[in-house]
Amino acid sequence: MKSITRLFLILLVAAGFAFMGCSSDDDDSTSTGNPVCTPNVFIPSNLSAPAEWIDADGTTEEDDEADLSNGDTGEIGDVAVTYADGYWEYDLTGETCIGIIGSVQVQRLVKLIIPAGATVVADTTVLSYISVQQEGAIEAIGTASAPIVFTSGASVGSRSSSDWGGIVIHGQAKCNTEAGVNTASNTEIGTGAYGGDVNSDSSGTLQYVRVEFAGYEIATAKEFNGIFLAGVGSGTTIDHVQVHRGSDDGIEIFGGTVSPSYCVLTYNDDDGFDLDDGWSGVAKNFVIAKGATVGDSFIEYDGTGADDNRPTQSFFANFTFLGQGEGKKNTAINIKKEGALVVINSLFANITDQGIVHQGETNLGSGAFNTAFYEDVTHTGLTDTNGEGTYSGLLSNRFENVVFGAAVASTIGNVIYNAEDLSTTVNKFDADIIANNEFSAAMSFTAPASYWGENGSSDFQPAATAAVTTTYTTAITSFSGVVLTPADYVGAIDPAGANWMDTWTAFPAN
Repeated sequence: MKSITRLFLILLVAAGFAFMGCSSDDDDSTSTGNPVCTPNVFIPSNLSAPAEWIDADGTTEEDDEADLSNGDTGEIGDVAVTYADGYWEYDLTGETCIGIIGSVQVQRLVKLIIPAGATVVADTTVLSYISVQQEGAIEAIGTASAPIVFTSGASVGSRSSSDWGGIVIHGQAKCNTEAGVNTASNTEIGTGAYGGDVNSDSSGTLQYVRVEFAGYEIATAKEFNGIFLAGVGSGTTIDHVQVHRGSDDGIEIFGGTVSPSYCVLTYNDDDGFDLDDGWSGVAKNFVIAKGATVGDSFIEYDGTGADDNRPTQSFFANFTFLGQGEGKKNTAINIKKEGALVVINSLFANITDQGIVHQGETNLGSGAFNTAFYEDVTHTGLTDTNGEGTYSGLLSNRFENVVFGAAVASTIGNVIYNAEDLSTTVNKFDADIIANNEFSAAMSFTAPASYWGENGSSDFQPAATAAVTTTYTTAITSFSGVVLTPADYVGAIDPAGANWMDTWTAFPAN
């Protein structure tokens, strides 16, 4: 589909937009000197619903959204679009290399469709990013053999974190950013309103997608991420997504009820997975790996938000955390406030420093720390609506069937820390809250730890040792409305099964 006028192309060239050269090699880690591809189509900066359209009988309609029906036709810019199932579809099917310059705003009632196998390259001379507004949608559905790649437009060999702003999605599900309401007037990076009362809201699909070299700091503590999900609802599908070498977090979630799965967050400069402001969801089968010289926490967890009575309720199942070993910054989970964090069937490997850090209280001795970290948090005015099976009430922090690899010091005191006084460690788990965990477990990976960070490809599937094939039997059947099927292995990838990372992930250095 030709989605831009000849005049616009001429203006782009005149403005000095420089996507020069072309590489047809999908393995961009071995190519140098040119962008990964040269766009022949560019997405306009403002994808707004047509003000007038033609219905099925040829009548021109305008303004009244109640008159819209499937098959109506209109234009966005000079591009013919069709209305289907609640959206005007800006469909780029057939395109293989797509460019963006500056911000691309996907407005309400518009769905941006990116086809399988396409590469989207972002101009690096301005801050470029894709922003899906409330009631808008993005449909980027790749396959294992034809993933969709969002990447920098800089020359291969010269790409780096912070080249562009990534993908921002604003939904209508609840958040706890502002006291007393489920909405927020704007994100911290100024991209638009989010939140609401539509917890089942859909903002589309990201599936078999890679986001590379994204993230962008616009002010101190205000950064774009690889993927930023603000108030995104449970009707949104996010699975088989990799965020690689971003300048801030891999995926950051502000509120909402979306439940991502099968995600790979590799070598990002700040946190792998950052959760804030009342997110309530399930994250399953994540690999989070740190580079040798970059990265803060694997997970940063802000427990409450504006109101203590609306905490972030997070359930993590089958995570693999891969550190870089001795002398590296290895905070696996940084819990900044109390909340309801549950981790099951997960694997910590090659982490030699701080495994889990809690910052909820100051100057805690081990007894007080145990109380703050483990005991149920009382939140008034709440009812048990999350369907968490055998666990009654609002869940507190809980770790169960978690394996800490032999690279972690053998005592639990070196895994759990009080962040206010790192000499004060917790020397035991409360048996009622922490169960069935193993420490100093023997485990091995096909690729050695030194290969995880810098060498272009990685194998995160562990060997099938007893430590990672333990059956998880605790009867948690659902959480936040998500049905859970207990896995018979620990970590993100079944050591005895197919590796779901194969063929669609990549690890370019620049």
